[in-house]
Amino acid sequence: MALASQPVLAQTGGADIVVVKVRETYSYMELNIARAGSKPEKRVLKSKELKELGDGSETSGIAEATRRLLADLAQQGYSLTSSYGSSSEFSPTTLVFTKRQ
Repeated sequence: MALASQPVLAQTGGADIVVVKVRETYSYMELNIARAGSKPEKRVLKSKELKELGDGSETSGIAEATRRLLADLAQQGYSLTSSYGSSSEFSPTTLVFTKRQ
């Protein structure tokens, strides 16, 4: 009987994972988004766009752009399950989102 049963995760179809690489500099924010079954997506927000999103500063615009991305993924049923990055100023931060099926 034990040999005939499959793991629960295999029965549910596993997890749908989205990986987001976030790179921030003084003049732009770059989001590289990888989803299963589709082409990677790249979004670039330049200084002017970031200032318009926020309160006139790039920093608040970056926070707002990140908030919108997180809200969009949460609305699609994804949860942030992991994040990692480097202490280097220009190294990207990686965010991993998971949605159970």
